[in-house]
Amino acid sequence: MKKYERVKGGEKNQKSGVPWSKEELLEVYTFYKKVKGVGLHERNPELQKVAAELGRTVRSTEAQALMYRNLDRGGSYSHGNMNKICKEIWKEMEKKENPESSKQYPEDLLYWGGGRKGGVKIISDKTSGRPNGFVIETQLTTKLNDWAKNIGRNRSPRILLLIGGPGNGKTDALEFLIDKIDKYHNTNFLETISSRIDSELNVSRTITIKNDSDNLKFDNIHIVPDASTGENLNSSEQCLVNDIEKVQVSNDIYLACINRGILAQALTLSGKIQSSSYKVFNAITKALTQNIEQLSLWPLQIGDSLNTPFGIWPMDTESLVKADESGYSPAKVIIKEAVREENWKCCNCNTKKELCPFYQNKDRLQNESNLDGLIKILRDFEIISNKRWTFRELFSIIAYILVGAEQDFNKLSPCDWSKSQIAKLASNDIKTEISTLWILNEHLYHFKLFNRWPNFNTIARSRANEYRSILSEFDELKSFFNYFSYTRSKSSFKPDVAKIIDEHFFYCMDPGQISNDKIKIGSTTLNEIESLYSYSVKVGFKKTANYLNPLEQTLFELLIRIESLIDNEVRMNTSNSNSKIDEFIALIRAIASKYFKRIYFSMDGRSKDYKYIGEFLMLNRKEDQELSNLKIARQLFDKLIHDKDKLDLSLNTSFGQPDPNPINRISLKVNRVQVKSSYTNMKFDDVPRIESAVLTINSKYYIPLTYQLHKALMMLDQNVRTSSLPEEVTAMLDNIKSRLGGIIVRNDNGLFNSTLKIGDSKNQYRISSAHSELEIEKDSQLQ
Repeated sequence: MKKYERVKGGEKNQKSGVPWSKEELLEVYTFYKKVKGVGLHERNPELQKVAAELGRTVRSTEAQALMYRNLDRGGSYSHGNMNKICKEIWKEMEKKENPESSKQYPEDLLYWGGGRKGGVKIISDKTSGRPNGFVIETQLTTKLNDWAKNIGRNRSPRILLLIGGPGNGKTDALEFLIDKIDKYHNTNFLETISSRIDSELNVSRTITIKNDSDNLKFDNIHIVPDASTGENLNSSEQCLVNDIEKVQVSNDIYLACINRGILAQALTLSGKIQSSSYKVFNAITKALTQNIEQLSLWPLQIGDSLNTPFGIWPMDTESLVKADESGYSPAKVIIKEAVREENWKCCNCNTKKELCPFYQNKDRLQNESNLDGLIKILRDFEIISNKRWTFRELFSIIAYILVGAEQDFNKLSPCDWSKSQIAKLASNDIKTEISTLWILNEHLYHFKLFNRWPNFNTIARSRANEYRSILSEFDELKSFFNYFSYTRSKSSFKPDVAKIIDEHFFYCMDPGQISNDKIKIGSTTLNEIESLYSYSVKVGFKKTANYLNPLEQTLFELLIRIESLIDNEVRMNTSNSNSKIDEFIALIRAIASKYFKRIYFSMDGRSKDYKYIGEFLMLNRKEDQELSNLKIARQLFDKLIHDKDKLDLSLNTSFGQPDPNPINRISLKVNRVQVKSSYTNMKFDDVPRIESAVLTINSKYYIPLTYQLHKALMMLDQNVRTSSLPEEVTAMLDNIKSRLGGIIVRNDNGLFNSTLKIGDSKNQYRISSAHSELEIEKDSQLQ
């Protein structure tokens, strides 16, 4: 080969300007790995040879090779405008060579979202549904592992139904189970399924495999990865009913993933057509419903019989964030994987790590205590909302709070975006500096969880001209309030999980609302810290700076600058009103105080209702062996529904309706009802169960003692007015009284000696007898 000489003005050939194909870039990747990233220079004969074979210029081939070096060094080497195909090739090839070492966080965390391939499991596809790359141990995987070992023995069920909603991990659990059957019994069911899916464009709803193993005593195995699909013009519920009818009388294994909606539809249909499967669906529905006397699910209890071939697992009952006695939880496994040091290619990053929000998130959550704090907040939300996080939601929320959404980065990688933002902090433009500092802080995980702030707009609109004149005096002041009040709140892309956080999670959990509390923070208390911040951001910051990371400290230093500017230079202008200036300062101090509380309590694991949650968690047999906590709750509920010794019911309103005008109201006062309390009977240890307290009225009407109801009772015990209770609690109380009214007016004994009041008259009427027609008499003593 002739000696290479650089062409003045740049070498060009027929392919100059033509985009590189994946095949060409794969050749460059092969070259890069061959030379181990060494000698990537235009004078390298091997590089020149590759260029000649590809018909590309040497300089262009060198540039592509340097992109691979960029990726090899964690995206921190010179060439920032990365070819997307290079990135795809790098990930694909590196994963083949070494699946673990090829992870590149934070960028790869973007693929954890529920809408991405990593968040949706496709059976036999190992690249889908397991964004962390492995099966996470749960109570279900333990159960399925044991079942796979003993399949067909010890009366183990042969019909397994995994019940749950989208994202609960049903399909992943099903693949895990089939893999374990193969392992323990030397079969190849998973390989058969995989080959069938690969070779058929439209795989049928049910995958049926004939059993050819002498070790397993069944004929076929039927697998339904998603029972919400129909087949052969039959609806999904009709298919499910048909399946259960057939498999009950067969010698087959049946494994299916079913959501609760399809289960309800199958129950209705089977009853309508009088199918033999009705008893099964009815038993499943009853057993899944929370009762004082629980029914068996594994094996399924049908009537009084436990000798049935069904095993039912409620996927949406097991908490993925609740730690067991050893401290283990699936959520902890997920987050630890997300912040594992070897997955982060930051060692050679030339970004200022102290100002990179992704690095700071990783750094903080590598601390076990901070990690436990985050998980506790997620668990508390389950208690408040009475809903379990799904696997899909957990993967999505962890990715979102650690990194953000892909749309945040304007087609850059998170690392390149972070570099560009950090570079802007040195800008001489004060507006750019302030907005950039906020934007970087907004990518810290606690900021993602709690991102609403005191509203300055309301203050500003009331006296717009006066405030505008103050803001116009200093660019720094104007830029800060413009960004904080207007620019920051502009609509931007929000993934579904962000909507859950902003619209539900934030209002239930915001630790910025914890106030006037004696919680110990180091050598001081929250009360004292709030007092310091109310005096000065600078004084409060001095006391709390050691709890903040460098990026947070930089934002607090900005708040101190703004506070000083307002309190000194703005106040020096005698034309400015001190009261208006004080409003500015009060807002800055409120921001600082609230921000510190959100940072600290996100690490500490406290939400605004932490006291009520703590009291509610004491309502279980283990913590309440003497039943004293349950007794207190019952007494408070008894006091809540009764007016002295009477129960006041409205007879002409329905649940959800507002109270009628007093002129039109018909009210009935009946004798005190009997309120009892108990814990659910946890006599089965077959599947995850939720132990709860239940209130019983007149031995017939059951009311679960939910978190919201218990919180209302605690608030009333603290002399909070009923009218101040949360809306959902007052609605629940209306529902209880409405249902009680319906029961009591149909009960002669319940109406005995009750009184009726019509309209706003002072007259009340005593009901002396209750038959098909009420006999009432005016009671002069009640006038």
